[in-house]
Amino acid sequence: MFLAQTLGLQGDSLYYDAQKFLKLSRTPVLTYLKEPDLRNVLDLVKIIMNHATLSISESEAGPTTKGTAQKIDSKPVSEIMQRYASSIGQQMAIQDATNESDDKITWKILELHPEIQLKSKAILTLVAFATMYGKIRLVYLVRGSNKLANSITLLKQQEDIQAKNDSNKWFVALGKVMKATLDLADRIMDLKDIQPSSDYSKDAMRTQILLSTSVYRIVYIVVICWSQAVTILNKHDRKNLPLYLGTLSDWERELNNKRVEIERTSAKDVAPQEHTKGPDDQTQANKGALPLDKEAVQKEAMSDLP
Repeated sequence: MFLAQTLGLQGDSLYYDAQKFLKLSRTPVLTYLKEPDLRNVLDLVKIIMNHATLSISESEAGPTTKGTAQKIDSKPVSEIMQRYASSIGQQMAIQDATNESDDKITWKILELHPEIQLKSKAILTLVAFATMYGKIRLVYLVRGSNKLANSITLLKQQEDIQAKNDSNKWFVALGKVMKATLDLADRIMDLKDIQPSSDYSKDAMRTQILLSTSVYRIVYIVVICWSQAVTILNKHDRKNLPLYLGTLSDWERELNNKRVEIERTSAKDVAPQEHTKGPDDQTQANKGALPLDKEAVQKEAMSDLP
């Protein structure tokens, strides 16, 4: 926690493992997916999710996050992204069979392809979810429109109405948490990519930890949402619905807090450029932070690195 406090980072329980997330962000990157391509893919995910979840009950879920995706010109880049997204999707899909925890699956995804940057993993995990969820959602809708199935449910109409009401509550909660996730994904795209190096400057480490913890949260909530979708839409198991709704509500708040933290930190980083301060003045970016002891920070930051 000392490292996070020194860097002026606070308010996120993940900062207790700041060194772990710093290590994650400093994995050497061999394949950089271009930011314009990632933004286009993110916009595509917004469009898919807007139709698949956020439009279920827009009046309750709030304004939708709409995208205006453009075609990726390079076919090889598109194929690379599809391959990575498919690989991530496979990790999500096997969770039901392996019964591994959401946290363990999340770390598997984060460590799965060390050759690509963290931003890519967040966006491609969203791609995998949008694709997989779109399919399972379609099956759910088709099953609901099946005449034979509807005839059977007429015999248990009250139960069917309750099941539909329960599902609608979950769709609304999912829509809200996915909007918060997509908003956070937008914000991490604004964070500067820093090449892993021996640079232990305060700004570099703060950005890397902020990015890695944000990506972790994005991947984690996607894993949670997929697990819930399989249980509710595929297995028709709603006995844990109150727990699911509470989890999604808590995560919506966590994701929004993380987005606000990025926005606040970014504002602090540019604040010194707007006016001149004396050498003894404390900049806005450092308010609330402990004095920077460069040797102590570097020693702690390196303690968990290979």
